[in-house]
Amino acid sequence: YADNDHDGLPDSWEMTFFNSTNAANGGAAQDYDGDGTSNLQEHLDGTDPTDSSNAFRIGSVSLSGGAVVIRFHGVTGTRYQLEQSPTVSGPWSGISPVVTGQGLGVVLTNNLPPVSPLFYRLQQVP
Repeated sequence: YADNDHDGLPDSWEMTFFNSTNAANGGAAQDYDGDGTSNLQEHLDGTDPTDSSNAFRIGSVSLSGGAVVIRFHGVTGTRYQLEQSPTVSGPWSGISPVVTGQGLGVVLTNNLPPVSPLFYRLQQVP
């Protein structure tokens, strides 16, 4: 891809989202929308760097009727799977079906097993 300004972001991507290759706060390490995710990471995640509600992260975790309910924004065409582990360092195992984002909120539910604590992570899958 063309990166004529040598900032690590494709010029076409910058033009799509910022209408410029030298927009204020449009560099790879910067965070244009202030959501805590760099523009480079937004590019890699397929999220919109101009919309702070559109980021690859778990939006909320709650308990409901003995189950953990996890919500996040699913980017259209991106595939996700929820994983769990008894320790933060793994091993990790998939606990949800692979779901494909539709540009809307996604809700995944996991019944709590008798083992605790549990750690969760959301993975993008090919």
